[in-house]
Amino acid sequence: MSTGWLLIDYQNLHFSAGDVFEPHGTPPEDYLVHPDRFAAQVEVEWQNKFAQPLEIRRVDVFRGLPDPRKEGALNGHVSRQNRLWTSGRVNVYTRALRYPRDWPNSRAEEKGIDVLLALSFFRAVLVKKSDYVILASRDTDLVPALEMAETAVPGRAAIATWSGSSVLRPKTANQIPTVQLGRAAYEKTLAEHDGS
Repeated sequence: MSTGWLLIDYQNLHFSAGDVFEPHGTPPEDYLVHPDRFAAQVEVEWQNKFAQPLEIRRVDVFRGLPDPRKEGALNGHVSRQNRLWTSGRVNVYTRALRYPRDWPNSRAEEKGIDVLLALSFFRAVLVKKSDYVILASRDTDLVPALEMAETAVPGRAAIATWSGSSVLRPKTANQIPTVQLGRAAYEKTLAEHDGS
C-alpha cells in the first residue's frame, strides 16, 4: 500500500466544487467540503484509477481567516469549522484575510496562502515521509511548486481535483499522477452547514 500526504488549497477547492457541481447562485455554505471526507474520496479514486491502495496519513488545509473585528460572525463560523475538521490526520493552517480600503464594497482577499501552500508542498516532497504528496488545487500559481517538486524528487508529486474543472499542467518530463473526483464522490465530501 502506498502512503499519501494531501495538501488542500481550501478556498480554491471549495469554490471549484461550486463551479462544477452546483447551480449558479448556490450559497457557498451549501457546498462546504469536509477535508477528511475529501481525503477518503481521493483514496477511493486513486484505487480505482491506479489499481493501487493509497492511505492518506496526513491532510493539511490552507485557508484565510476573517478578521473578528470586521466579520465577527464569519470568523466564528470559519474558526468552528477549523476546530471540527482538525483530527488525527487533518491540520488546518490559516492566514488573516487582507481587507482593502474600500471594504466592504470590495471583498477581503487571501494573502500569503499560495506561498505558504507552495512552500509546505515542496517541503513535504523533500522530507519523504510519504510515497506521494498530493496537491488539491487548480490555482496555476502553484505550478512552479509542482515542477520544482518533480525535478527534486521525481515521482512523488500528485494532483487531486474535481472532474470537470481545470487541471494543473506542469511542464515536467514525467506525467504527474492525477485523480479527478466526480459528482458521486463530491457528494460524499460535503460537510453540514455547521461544518461537521
